[in-house]
Amino acid sequence: MAAVSVALRLPFLSVPLITDEGGYAYVAHWMARGLTLYRDLWFDRPQGIFLLYGGQMALLGDSTEAIRLGAALFNALTLLLLYGLTASLAGPLAGLAAAGLFAVSSAAPAIEGFTANGELYMNLFVVAALWLASSRRWFLAGMVLALAVAVKPTSLVGAAPALAVLALWGESWGRPSLSTVVRRGAMGAAGAVLAAAPFIAHGVWTDPRVYWYSIAGFRVQAHSAFSAGPALLGDFGQTAPSVLAALLPLWLLAAAGAPLGWRTRAGAVGGAFLLGSGVGAAASSQSGSSAASTVGAVWPKSPSNSGPALNAECACTRKPATEYQ
Repeated sequence: MAAVSVALRLPFLSVPLITDEGGYAYVAHWMARGLTLYRDLWFDRPQGIFLLYGGQMALLGDSTEAIRLGAALFNALTLLLLYGLTASLAGPLAGLAAAGLFAVSSAAPAIEGFTANGELYMNLFVVAALWLASSRRWFLAGMVLALAVAVKPTSLVGAAPALAVLALWGESWGRPSLSTVVRRGAMGAAGAVLAAAPFIAHGVWTDPRVYWYSIAGFRVQAHSAFSAGPALLGDFGQTAPSVLAALLPLWLLAAAGAPLGWRTRAGAVGGAFLLGSGVGAAASSQSGSSAASTVGAVWPKSPSNSGPALNAECACTRKPATEYQ
């Protein structure tokens, strides 16, 4: 399945980078040459996506093909984790089914699945966090979830309902005691704080005001459901038909399984993740292409313009951060 996932992306390796990819690569390129994020470079994202891009570009190169190949390999690793998560919740057969659906749907051109987008990188950490939580390793789950948030903050909204289900659901129909739920939450929070501390420290040390605006203020004030309003509905209206058509089998499977799915731990986790992903996508006015859930849930994504790698299509420049406020 992992090989299939990579193979489906091979025809798109040379397609020009979209705006987001060019922006991520641009920032990673200059960070590797000594410039500082939130001081010399501005971008409305936490540090995680740029660190991943930087590491990937150092290993594979900075060409369009190298960036896309790195994303394909990253997505294949997510697929393996998704199999492990689903198999642990519902058995090996369900794990294979989830992996197969993810291999095909996550590469769909209608959701720009072949691109090295933030959701693709975020998904690995979200799936890993859910798997760790389902195995009752809550401290590690919290750490990995913090890494997901460092890649894309909406991962917290997407994963939180599913993590709550895992915390409140016992090994059988019986509910865990209150002390057990509190202990799980405390362990997860402790892990999250520990993993998030280096990112927060870097942002505060660089420029706390610009850092906060970059990771939260800009979204709330200018690029979210709270501020975009009618424009958000217009974007969804343009993209929803093609996305629904491309992923119709997945939506039908989700609808068919919904009435019975909530009765099982696996179904409740999948449904909660689907709900959280939808809310996160709506709140951020972006796609939230959370196809990593056990039902392959995705949300419509606004089209982006294509452009060449690194030097042309980028969402930032080497201007002082204050010029963007």
